[in-house]
Amino acid sequence: MTNEQTPQQKRWQQQQAAEHEASLRKLNGVFQFWTVCPDKRCQRERACCGEYFSCFRRFWPHVREENKVHFRACLKALEQGHSPEEAAAIARAKVARFAALQAELGPSEPASKPAARVYP
Repeated sequence: MTNEQTPQQKRWQQQQAAEHEASLRKLNGVFQFWTVCPDKRCQRERACCGEYFSCFRRFWPHVREENKVHFRACLKALEQGHSPEEAAAIARAKVARFAALQAELGPSEPASKPAARVYP
Protein backbone atom coordinates (compact mmCIF):
# COMPACT_ATOMS: atom_id res chain seq x y z
CA MET A 1 0.00 0.00 0.00
CA THR A 2 1.43 3.39 -1.00
CA ASN A 3 0.78 6.85 0.35
CA GLU A 4 0.38 8.35 -3.12
CA GLN A 5 -2.81 10.18 -3.92
CA THR A 6 -4.98 9.37 -6.86
CA PRO A 7 -5.58 12.14 -9.42
CA GLN A 8 -9.12 12.51 -8.06
CA GLN A 9 -7.80 12.95 -4.52
CA LYS A 10 -5.29 15.56 -5.68
CA ARG A 11 -8.00 17.52 -7.52
CA TRP A 12 -10.29 17.35 -4.49
CA GLN A 13 -7.48 18.55 -2.21
CA GLN A 14 -6.62 21.41 -4.57
CA GLN A 15 -10.28 22.39 -4.77
CA GLN A 16 -10.61 22.40 -0.98
CA ALA A 17 -7.46 24.52 -0.63
CA ALA A 18 -8.72 27.00 -3.23
CA GLU A 19 -12.11 27.27 -1.49
CA HIS A 20 -10.41 27.80 1.89
CA GLU A 21 -8.21 30.53 0.42
CA ALA A 22 -11.19 32.25 -1.22
CA SER A 23 -13.15 32.10 2.04
CA LEU A 24 -10.35 33.63 4.09
CA ARG A 25 -9.69 36.33 1.48
CA LYS A 26 -13.39 37.19 1.54
CA LEU A 27 -13.43 37.24 5.34
CA ASN A 28 -10.35 39.48 5.35
CA GLY A 29 -12.25 41.77 2.99
CA VAL A 30 -15.42 41.79 5.08
CA PHE A 31 -13.42 42.99 8.07
CA GLN A 32 -11.38 45.32 5.81
CA PHE A 33 -8.01 44.06 6.97
CA TRP A 34 -6.61 45.54 3.77
CA THR A 35 -6.89 49.02 5.35
CA VAL A 36 -4.08 48.19 7.78
CA CYS A 37 -2.24 45.53 5.79
CA PRO A 38 1.44 46.27 5.19
CA ASP A 39 1.13 44.83 1.66
CA LYS A 40 0.58 47.86 -0.59
CA ARG A 41 -1.16 45.70 -3.23
CA CYS A 42 -4.00 45.05 -0.78
CA GLN A 43 -4.42 48.76 -0.12
CA ARG A 44 -4.37 49.58 -3.85
CA GLU A 45 -6.91 46.87 -4.70
CA ARG A 46 -8.97 47.43 -1.53
CA ALA A 47 -8.98 43.66 -1.12
CA CYS A 48 -6.81 40.88 0.26
CA CYS A 49 -4.14 40.20 -2.38
CA GLY A 50 -1.18 39.02 -0.32
CA GLU A 51 -0.60 36.41 2.32
CA TYR A 52 -4.24 35.84 3.24
CA PHE A 53 -3.62 33.41 6.10
CA SER A 54 -0.91 35.55 7.70
CA CYS A 55 -3.19 38.59 7.53
CA PHE A 56 -6.06 36.67 9.07
CA ARG A 57 -3.89 35.38 11.93
CA ARG A 58 -2.39 38.83 12.48
CA PHE A 59 -5.60 40.88 12.46
CA TRP A 60 -8.39 38.53 13.66
CA PRO A 61 -7.41 38.87 17.36
CA HIS A 62 -7.93 42.64 17.04
CA VAL A 63 -11.51 42.40 15.76
CA ARG A 64 -13.99 43.50 18.43
CA GLU A 65 -15.65 40.55 20.12
CA GLU A 66 -19.12 41.94 19.32
CA ASN A 67 -18.26 41.81 15.61
CA LYS A 68 -17.07 38.22 15.95
CA VAL A 69 -20.29 37.27 17.75
CA HIS A 70 -22.36 38.92 15.01
CA PHE A 71 -20.38 37.23 12.23
CA ARG A 72 -20.56 33.76 13.77
CA ALA A 73 -24.27 34.09 14.55
CA CYS A 74 -25.00 35.16 10.96
CA LEU A 75 -23.09 32.21 9.55
CA LYS A 76 -24.81 29.75 11.85
CA ALA A 77 -28.26 31.14 11.05
CA LEU A 78 -27.60 31.02 7.31
CA GLU A 79 -26.37 27.42 7.62
CA GLN A 80 -29.63 26.59 9.38
CA GLY A 81 -31.57 27.86 6.37
CA HIS A 82 -32.64 31.31 7.57
CA SER A 83 -32.92 34.15 5.08
CA PRO A 84 -30.24 36.86 5.18
CA GLU A 85 -32.71 39.23 6.89
CA GLU A 86 -33.59 36.62 9.52
CA ALA A 87 -29.90 35.81 10.01
CA ALA A 88 -29.13 39.50 10.59
CA ALA A 89 -31.95 39.77 13.15
CA ILE A 90 -30.76 36.63 14.94
CA ALA A 91 -27.21 38.00 14.98
CA ARG A 92 -28.35 41.34 16.41
CA ALA A 93 -30.18 39.47 19.19
CA LYS A 94 -27.04 37.42 19.94
CA VAL A 95 -24.93 40.59 20.11
CA ALA A 96 -27.49 42.17 22.47
CA ARG A 97 -27.33 39.09 24.73
CA PHE A 98 -23.54 39.18 24.58
CA ALA A 99 -23.49 42.88 25.53
CA ALA A 100 -25.90 42.26 28.41
CA LEU A 101 -23.75 39.42 29.68
CA GLN A 102 -20.63 41.56 29.43
CA ALA A 103 -22.35 44.37 31.34
CA GLU A 104 -23.41 41.91 34.03
CA LEU A 105 -19.93 40.43 34.38
CA GLY A 106 -18.12 43.75 34.23
CA PRO A 107 -14.95 44.65 32.37
CA SER A 108 -12.50 41.87 31.69
CA GLU A 109 -8.76 41.92 32.19
CA PRO A 110 -6.67 42.69 29.10
CA ALA A 111 -5.51 39.54 27.35
CA SER A 112 -1.86 40.60 27.57
CA LYS A 113 -1.96 40.92 31.37
CA PRO A 114 -1.24 37.60 33.10
CA ALA A 115 -3.83 36.39 35.59
CA ALA A 116 -2.98 36.90 39.23
CA ARG A 117 -1.89 33.80 41.06
CA VAL A 118 -3.39 32.93 44.37
CA TYR A 119 -1.31 30.77 46.65
CA PRO A 120 -2.74 28.95 49.68
